[in-house]
Amino acid sequence: MPLEFVENISGIRCGVWRLEEPDDTLARMLCDDKAAGRIKAEVRSAKRRRERLASLLLLRRLVGKPLFIGHDDEGRPRIEAEGLHLSVSHSPEYAAVCVAPFPVGIDIETVSDRQLSVAEKFLSPCEAAILQHGGNPPREAAALLWSVKEAVYKLASDTRIHLGSDIRVSDFELSPAGELRAGIISSGTSRSVIAEYRFFSDTVLAISRYGVE
Repeated sequence: MPLEFVENISGIRCGVWRLEEPDDTLARMLCDDKAAGRIKAEVRSAKRRRERLASLLLLRRLVGKPLFIGHDDEGRPRIEAEGLHLSVSHSPEYAAVCVAPFPVGIDIETVSDRQLSVAEKFLSPCEAAILQHGGNPPREAAALLWSVKEAVYKLASDTRIHLGSDIRVSDFELSPAGELRAGIISSGTSRSVIAEYRFFSDTVLAISRYGVE
């Protein structure tokens, strides 16, 4: 079973699954014909079915209950009939899920040249300077900033914010794992965010939660 890891991060249950099996194998691993059949009926793409099934396997591993991941009218994942907050992310190689009794956001990204090539589209001038701060490897720093901003965007998915202009990340020095401070600045108001991250296997994972005001 390609379960990469399951951790408890600051009260957030988080899991990562390496996407190796085809969707029919994942459906059998789920041991729930009704849930697997529902996903098959809702999703035409085998790739997307694989992501949905792996995410559901992760969720059930995290909470120990046969819950289902539904979606609201805007396509955001939700746990049905349960007082928990959920966030889901996928990369070409992994599925990632986090769940907590408070709002959370998660993002997983493959570290590549892509994030650095579009840095000016999602970074402020101050954030762009972080790419060179303290010897930060620009490629990894850009991937981290992208992932953190995506995780914060998902955290605040019930509001209308812009990835580049409304989410600001504080200065940092890159490490294999750590914590960043960020803020959401929109419509004249601001809210603090804490984002924890880790690098593994040319991949970066970021998990966000609101800070104490």
